[in-house]
Amino acid sequence: MKNVFGIYERLLRIPTLHYKKHFEGFQQLLLASPVQDLITPEELEILKPHIPEGEDVETALRQLVTESRRSLFTATESEAAKRWTFEENIKRPYFHVKPLENNQLKNWHEYLDFEIAEKQSSRIIFLFERCLVACALYEEFWRKYLDYLKSQSMTEYIRYAYQRVCSYHLTNKTGLHLDWAAFEEETGDMAGAIQALQNALKHQPNKAILSLRQIGVLRRLQTDPAQIENAFDSAVQTASEASLGEFFLIKQARYHLKVKNNKGKAMEVLRTGLKRDPASSALLYALIDCELQQLPLDVTAVLRIFDEVTVTEGLSHDQKVDFLERKILFLEDFGSDVRELRAAHHQYYELTGQAPRGRKRAFGEDEDEAMDQVPAKKPFENPPPSLLSTPPMANPYGVPMGVPPAVNAWPAPPQMMASPVGFPGYPPQAMAWPAAASYGQTWPPYQATST
Repeated sequence: MKNVFGIYERLLRIPTLHYKKHFEGFQQLLLASPVQDLITPEELEILKPHIPEGEDVETALRQLVTESRRSLFTATESEAAKRWTFEENIKRPYFHVKPLENNQLKNWHEYLDFEIAEKQSSRIIFLFERCLVACALYEEFWRKYLDYLKSQSMTEYIRYAYQRVCSYHLTNKTGLHLDWAAFEEETGDMAGAIQALQNALKHQPNKAILSLRQIGVLRRLQTDPAQIENAFDSAVQTASEASLGEFFLIKQARYHLKVKNNKGKAMEVLRTGLKRDPASSALLYALIDCELQQLPLDVTAVLRIFDEVTVTEGLSHDQKVDFLERKILFLEDFGSDVRELRAAHHQYYELTGQAPRGRKRAFGEDEDEAMDQVPAKKPFENPPPSLLSTPPMANPYGVPMGVPPAVNAWPAPPQMMASPVGFPGYPPQAMAWPAAASYGQTWPPYQATST
């Protein structure tokens, strides 16, 4: 019975729906058993001095124990009243595959926010666990729980929560798998991080970001390079699509080029991929990029790669045109022999029947197209008041007033004179040629001429 008494004491501290029944059961237990057999010896020694002389010891002890537990009941009753509204709004406390209604989700959010504000860790964790029974398929509640646990630095609780959500409830949520691996890596458990990513790849075998994160963990671990190579090879071989395999090959080549500073190995990786698909634009561009990344730049080596690429069998017409345009752009920027540039232009003309479309900007925007987007200046449609107030007159330039003369309509020398009103944007000053005797002197004052 002593163990039952201890359970009742714990129940009296928990604000549950049946907190009153728990107190009634506690009182019945005190009546049914000797008090000295229920309480601890330490508590008995504390209570003995408070027993009035002449009273029955058993009755007095029962009353003292009841009063001491009544204070717990009163505090629990107050806490239960605060939570009563939230508890009443919980309509489905059990798990079901059907989605919860919005008002149910809102109630859980508000209940959790309230409990977090109360700052009683045991109750907060207990409520989160209750919530995740009904809301096991909602990522937002798992993230809320994990955020709270991280704020309390509860490492084991965090790991256990990640294990449950990533292994059973939300196996298709890539972000949670990545967060789990990052958490393990932050805590220094690199083996745990790799295990978390392997678990993720078991559920999502064709997620590129998961494979890349696993390779990144191995690289940061400074493990045996052979393991990194095996990870890359495994990602390429298990790729569900050719484009995904090319993606990993390019990443592998970049690893050798940038991390290992081994251009030869990088190009070897890319050429291995080109054996499977010789016309892969992504791999061919990466092959060119390997040479472009070298310092100092070897122009001859880059041109050799361009020449190799442009004669590759299986390339479409558009691919050949694009590679030639890039070659011309490279020669414009870095070429040292204009004959090579002219030869590239000639090759482009033979292929397309037209001149190159202009220097490309950021590998996508033509200079000619960019120039076409600049708004052209419109003729002077609304002349200023000075033009409107001037009497009509013949224009010696043969063009409408306000429009600059055309190149092919330049007037004869005797007609070189200024319009009385001038052109928009130009001051109305004399434009007539000075006499030969005044050459080198100041211009004569303006005199209006009649037509």
